[in-house]
Formats: sequence, structure tokens, C-alpha cells
Amino acid sequence: DLRQEQERVGRFFAIKQINDRRKTADRIKQTFIAATKSAKFYCQMEHKEFIDEFLDYPDVTHDDTLDATAIALMVAMEYVQDTGNLEGEVLDESDNVVSLKNWRSAP
Repeated sequence: DLRQEQERVGRFFAIKQINDRRKTADRIKQTFIAATKSAKFYCQMEHKEFIDEFLDYPDVTHDDTLDATAIALMVAMEYVQDTGNLEGEVLDESDNVVSLKNWRSAP
């Protein structure tokens, strides 16, 4: 088990169990629609694999990167909703990022 392995190696990190029973495609679509509707979803331009997968979805061979990102976004959006904490870096295109805007109302 992961906790035992943390004890064994002496390295500890927080684990948040995700109990999301939606189909992967539904989780990806719903989460990214919520995250991109304000056109404030940015991605570093060097993350080409992610950007390509994002733009090509659902016509992709694997959606693991999008699914993992959707789960991380869910956790982040829950945190902001629960705490009202919006601290973070404000980015725009001059920061070598690309804005991934409203996602066709669905990926």
C-alpha cells in the first residue's frame, strides 16, 4: 500500500482520494468546460503533447493526460470554491503560454 511505502522510504506527501464515478469522457468534458468557459485556462507552450491532446479530443489514441489534468482541475476548483482563495500567478500570452479558450462547449 502507498502509505506503507511512504513509511519505508521516509518520504510523505498528501493523498486525496478521488471518488468520481463518471465515465472518463464525461469527467474530461465537464471539467474542461467549467475551466475554459472564462477563457482563463492557460498552458505553457512547451507542453505540446497536452495541447495537441486537448485540441484533438475526442479523436485521440489516449486520454490519460487529459483525465489526470481534469482530476487535478476538479481538486483545484473545489479548493477555490471552498476557500475563496484565488491566489496565484496572473498569466497572459506574453508569458509564453497559450490560452485554451472555450472548448467547443465540449471537448
